[in-house]
Amino acid sequence: MKESSVFGVYSPVKDHAKWGNACTYYRVEVPLRAMRDEMEAAIFIDDGQWGPEEISIPFMVSSDIILWYGSSGDGPEHVIKEMARMKPGPNNEGELRYPPSTIYDLDDNLEYVHPFNITYGHYGIRNIDGTRLKPGDSISVELPSGGEMPIWVDKQSRGARNELFDIERNISLVKQIHEMSQKVDGCTFTTQKLCDWYRDNYGVKHTYAYPNSVIPEDYPHADFMPHDEIRILWQGGSSHAPDWAPLREAIATVAKKYPQTKWIFWGARDNWAEGDIPDEQRICKPWVQYKAYKPFRALLNADINLCPLADNEFNQYKSAIKWYEGAMYNEATLAANVGEFKEIADGESGMLYDNPDEFVEKLSALIENVELRKKIGEGGNKWVLDNRHYRKTAHGLMDFYKEIRERKKAQYKDLVEVVGNGRDSIVS
Repeated sequence: MKESSVFGVYSPVKDHAKWGNACTYYRVEVPLRAMRDEMEAAIFIDDGQWGPEEISIPFMVSSDIILWYGSSGDGPEHVIKEMARMKPGPNNEGELRYPPSTIYDLDDNLEYVHPFNITYGHYGIRNIDGTRLKPGDSISVELPSGGEMPIWVDKQSRGARNELFDIERNISLVKQIHEMSQKVDGCTFTTQKLCDWYRDNYGVKHTYAYPNSVIPEDYPHADFMPHDEIRILWQGGSSHAPDWAPLREAIATVAKKYPQTKWIFWGARDNWAEGDIPDEQRICKPWVQYKAYKPFRALLNADINLCPLADNEFNQYKSAIKWYEGAMYNEATLAANVGEFKEIADGESGMLYDNPDEFVEKLSALIENVELRKKIGEGGNKWVLDNRHYRKTAHGLMDFYKEIRERKKAQYKDLVEVVGNGRDSIVS
């Protein structure tokens, strides 16, 4: 019996799609669009808009790969269990089909979510210093005026989505995510460091580092008139407060030294910025829905893209997506020399700093030198298009998927196809 030549990938993203976030876009939509456009794969991204679940189930069971992004709970557990019980057999066209292989994708190390991160309410299991929490614990921060202020109290505090902070539940949830990485056929991560962590700590054998990648046509450009001011952009959430804290004095110094600068803060509005940067130099923009994110980002018309990052355990596993996005608009990026930002060739595709003094020095150079900004912006754009273009990065991911498929098929090597007596079946 001939096997189907069409490679199919199914990904359920209902829980993520309702929030409309960058994670689902970069970890599901981008690679699957590449497989559809470049490799003619059959793609079904199940965002819950297709109608009753009965419609999507046939796509799931007939696919080669079921891609789970950051999911856990009874749903994924049930599907993985059922896929393990399935046997090869003919489809409606008489082609031999094997049970789907399951892939789990993660883009953060949830073991080390920082207490200032928006997801800490339901993932947080460690203190600021990285030590494990126990049920009944609380987390406090030191106040500049002295004393401490509790920011998370077990079974009392609530997170950004009004979920109760429950340490025992969080420990169970993170454990469940780790266990799921062991049960699936393969795991994909944003960085090699994250692959290595899951391999070393949880024995996950079949991993692949698929970097966040860009689809150039998804980044609209606006034809702006030249402007005299230098526009400096930072965008992100409140979880980046530890990244900014060491730079407060440095930023105040630069803002005072260069009154022609405009500082654009997009996302979380931190009160410290209002005291450190004069009103006439500060622009604060609220979040927009993700579908409007890229057009709105273009309209900010930034010259310099800031990517501060504290050197802590959680940040070591993060991707450099903020640099990639800035590069798509030819912005000159200044980033902390931490984690995946080390991909930057300092002075060529971006600029790196190791301390506040170096931050002041390099940001000042970018402000003063328009040719340097242009060189850095163009260099970053070239690097990203050469190394993170979705049509280039997805081939390695597809090779990994096919390797996982061949391993799955090998599990059934002792099963023999029987066609006869008016029946089609697979028996041992």
